[in-house]
Amino acid sequence: MNSELYMIANRGCDDTTYCVAQLPKANKDFLSLFFEYINQNSTYGCMPKIEFCNFEEVEVSEEDMVYMTSLHIVKYKGKYYRER
Repeated sequence: MNSELYMIANRGCDDTTYCVAQLPKANKDFLSLFFEYINQNSTYGCMPKIEFCNFEEVEVSEEDMVYMTSLHIVKYKGKYYRER
């Protein structure tokens, strides 16, 4: 089963929660449809919306580790990623 790495963003009014997941294409297609249904119910600006987003692998210094959340850096299987 072929799978790819994806970053998912759950965006609210004043913050975003990110996660990275390795998913088979069929699961990605299902989640895309699921996100669409959820987002249809986000009817005003501050209600969160969830989506797949573009991302990149990044190097993280020890100093950056303290600020990973505020820099929107996510650790997944020993590597670090952030939205592009």
